[in-house]
Amino acid sequence: MQERLARWILMCRSMATTFLAHEFLSLMLGFRRSGVTDQLHIFKGRHVVRSSRGSLRVRSREKLLVSPWLLRCSGAGI
Repeated sequence: MQERLARWILMCRSMATTFLAHEFLSLMLGFRRSGVTDQLHIFKGRHVVRSSRGSLRVRSREKLLVSPWLLRCSGAGI
């Protein structure tokens, strides 16, 4: 779940808008909203993302790319 969420956040970061609700992310990833919220809290605790009601900002793209769950991906394709 962390891998998919991290990749999806990085892909969406290149879009003009960063208004991503937890519900929307859960639908796009096929996970429960509560699971997405838990993972985003982990990312926030690691100072990787900052989120507030309906918006998500990547604070450290490098941390998101170098995270252990993405190291297994061959360059993550991003």
